[in-house]
Amino acid sequence: MADENLTVAEALRENWFWAGIFRDHATFIFDNLAPDQEQFFRWAQGFKQTFERLEGQAQEAARAAGITGPAGAYALSGRPAEAPLAALQGQELRRYEQVAQQSSQTMLEALRGLKSFKENLIQHKLDCKIKLALPPSLIAHMVVEAEEAQRVLGRVREQAPLAPALEALHHHLVWLPDAAGHAAIIHGTLDATEAKLRDVTESFKKVFDGMHIKSLELYSMLRVAPRMVGALRRLNRDSTAQIGVFRAFLAELREHLEGCEVLGGNLMPQLADHMLREELYYTEKIMSLE
Repeated sequence: MADENLTVAEALRENWFWAGIFRDHATFIFDNLAPDQEQFFRWAQGFKQTFERLEGQAQEAARAAGITGPAGAYALSGRPAEAPLAALQGQELRRYEQVAQQSSQTMLEALRGLKSFKENLIQHKLDCKIKLALPPSLIAHMVVEAEEAQRVLGRVREQAPLAPALEALHHHLVWLPDAAGHAAIIHGTLDATEAKLRDVTESFKKVFDGMHIKSLELYSMLRVAPRMVGALRRLNRDSTAQIGVFRAFLAELREHLEGCEVLGGNLMPQLADHMLREELYYTEKIMSLE
């Protein structure tokens, strides 16, 4: 029963996290479209409203179940001594299970449309047929995150996790290039006068790129007989530590942006907060495998 309760709680937390991530994606696309891109504006606005609604519903359902934060929150607060829903059983547990399943299904249906929209944007960017101030590689990372959400929500529902070594490597392969991309985005949008911050972000990108290469090589070595070898455990520790430093940087950057203390282009506090939540999510996933 404890495993079943945990599965329901994790589904509720995942729904909450991913709805907020995709609300942000739609917002970033909407905010960076040229004013004459009317059809794309309408699509982006529709997705923004959809995921705002889904986030509100997911948060309400999770809080009603005694869950205090979305997936990623345990990276800061630590996993609670008693899992949410631990005392529930029978009909009451079934009710929350149905809520989680319905929420995941609604999320996946909306996500299919958003993923298709992002893929369409990439093609238009590659053909220079859209006025959108986002690079195609950034939108491609958004597509990867949509695919990751489809994988995670499906596995939570089906209770079919990967072997721990492959699960760790999978998260490294998804989130290390994502973190490197975050550092690159910040670097590219900072004003030239912010030399110190630009140097820091360039250093972060090099570190995460190097770890990504290592994770690719480890995957090629371990995919046939996956196990937690020493080199992978070290990568887990090193990535968690470096992401921790990056998280501190993002939190400080968010404060500076909120106080209008950093010179940049379209670098907004919401973007730093979005990146921070993703790094927390990555951290929690690796910590859960140790």
